[in-house]
Parts: sequence; structure tokens; C-alpha cells
Amino acid sequence: MKLAAMMDIKPGEFWLLTPRELFVFYEGYKLRIEAEISRETRASWLVASLSRQKRIPKLRSLLAPLSSKKRKPKSKAKVIAERDYLVSLYNQRIKGTTGPAPAGSKKSEGKAEGK
Repeated sequence: MKLAAMMDIKPGEFWLLTPRELFVFYEGYKLRIEAEISRETRASWLVASLSRQKRIPKLRSLLAPLSSKKRKPKSKAKVIAERDYLVSLYNQRIKGTTGPAPAGSKKSEGKAEGK
């Protein structure tokens, strides 16, 4: 119950959760705490590193790596291949049938070669 309080789960909500749901909340809580620790560690390292600098770098140069991590847009063919693969997984799992193999897989290559 103390752990549930740490995870911001109210007592009324706690008693309505199944053990599996409680475990999912716990896993999410654990990930959040690990992310906070990592963020605080990076921040403290950066402060210590900057305190040793003779000349402080411009703020833009420190923030530039964050803004430069932009995603490249996917090609239409790749999006369609991913969609077909996900549909095939859905069909296998839910309907018990199979769909097309993902592009670039050995199954799709074998079909293209006529094997």
C-alpha cells in the first residue's frame, strides 16, 4: 500500500486494480524514477563540467544537439511495407491466417525469386 501511495495511486483505486494492473503501474513508476535519476545525473555532470570551463560556451551551442535530432521522413514504400507487416501480424494472431511477409525478409525474397 505504501508503494501504491508513492506511485500516486489513491486507496480507492488501489483496491480496484488487479495484480497485473498494479504491476504495470509499478513498471511505469520504475521507468519514471530511472529517467529522473538519469536526468539529474546528466544535469549535475553538466554543471560540474561547466564550472571547470575557463570560458562558458554559448547556450545555443549547448542546446544545438537537442534540436538537430530531427527524424527523416519515411518513404511511402517503407510505410506501406510496415503497414503490410503489421496487418500480417494481426492476421496471424487474431484470425489465424497469414498475410504478406515484410519487405526485405527472407520469405518475401524467396517469393520474388520463385522459390
